[in-house]
Amino acid sequence: MTTNLQNKSALITGGSKGIGLGVAESMALEGMRVAITSRNGTEAEKAAEKLKAVGAADAIGYEADVRDDQRMNEIAADLQKRWTSLDVVIANAGVGHFDPIDTMSL
Repeated sequence: MTTNLQNKSALITGGSKGIGLGVAESMALEGMRVAITSRNGTEAEKAAEKLKAVGAADAIGYEADVRDDQRMNEIAADLQKRWTSLDVVIANAGVGHFDPIDTMSL
């Protein structure tokens, strides 16, 4: 089964380098709209420009730390407004906490 991904939209945390950027590039090559986050705003913007250059229907880089729930909600709301939908979310950025999940806060 082949799926047409053109003009579908994705948000990838930690998307300015490494695995996140690789996934974002693959999506861009399919003509998707791709938003990425990075703790470094300049790196996010540079990566978004690279995504546009390889074929993304649109690309946006956001400065954000995934530990900031309010910021991540703002980004999701902005993307909903810009693109009317958010089809894929890839939680690539990680934070290491090594406690039982029921003892951790958001």
